[in-house]
Amino acid sequence: MKYIRKFSSPESFEDWKRRHPGADWHEFSLPHNAPVKDDLADSLRREQGRICCYCEKRLSRRRSHIEHIKPRSVFPDSTLKYSNLAASCNGGPTRQNACCGHKKGAWYSPRFVSPYDRSCEHRFLVTAAGEIAPRNPKDISAAETIRRLGLNTPDLCAMRRTVYDVLIELKSTLPPERFQEHIEQSLLPDGNGLFEPFWSTIEYVGTMLTLDGLEIPDELPAPRKTKKRKRRW
Repeated sequence: MKYIRKFSSPESFEDWKRRHPGADWHEFSLPHNAPVKDDLADSLRREQGRICCYCEKRLSRRRSHIEHIKPRSVFPDSTLKYSNLAASCNGGPTRQNACCGHKKGAWYSPRFVSPYDRSCEHRFLVTAAGEIAPRNPKDISAAETIRRLGLNTPDLCAMRRTVYDVLIELKSTLPPERFQEHIEQSLLPDGNGLFEPFWSTIEYVGTMLTLDGLEIPDELPAPRKTKKRKRRW
């Protein structure tokens, strides 16, 4: 998960709020407010380098939505706070590939690892199979976040695996200095402010391949089987 550095809120959005004190999301989403809402959505996509706030897929206008980090049904006072808004992808086309904002829904927990938390970039690892896992096996918050956001859908794992395979091939063909330079360049926004999709995969796998003696896990460990305790009567 990539840490998101917030921009200033769009003036059109702040002006609308000043002119509509006490308004809610339903009122903001009415058709005649579409230009302001579009401006807001575009600002969120731009500040994220046009990658999803959770899975880091490439975002487009049609395949993304405005996400409330703290759901508006639970935190109504944060509904129109720019600091609580992000741009999420719409997930996959099937239930099996549901993820990110639509998967999360109205769930929230103080243990949720948010892309606005500076530590988020160091809480997850990527396996050679393209799966996401907590870097610290005891990090319950990271594990719950992965599950609630559906970050290990078949589609997402396949796309991260492709990124992994490309990096492995580059590692085998480029001199070490060139490979490290490529990784560093890939983590920067391009001339249009776009970040590479699956930024965190590039950062984690690239770092692991650059440093000697570090191995990328092939896949997630199988879940432990818990022994059933005998009842004492």
